[in-house]
Amino acid sequence: METPTPTTATLSIPLVDYGKSLHGSEAEQKEVAAQIDDAFRNVGFVYLINHGIPQERVDECFEWVFSLWLLIHEFTFYFTLILLLSSVIPLYLFSMGVCLMLTHF
Repeated sequence: METPTPTTATLSIPLVDYGKSLHGSEAEQKEVAAQIDDAFRNVGFVYLINHGIPQERVDECFEWVFSLWLLIHEFTFYFTLILLLSSVIPLYLFSMGVCLMLTHF
């Protein structure tokens, strides 16, 4: 199996009918499993339909993911700011100390 690259991968997300897995025969369940496996291995994403999860619950999951994404980026911003300030302030104070020492000679 060829590993997808940015030039060979398609931009479309595979659509899989999960209802066949819930209410279908064993052969249909295996087919759905193979489609999901193929989608994740080759594209990285899959769009499931007829999964039986209410749309309100799906929306809630997306809201949680977005909140987590915001939290991670906010943490990264403040962590970067702390690292920056922790390296800049000592350098500034050191340079001020050197300047003060030089003015006393």
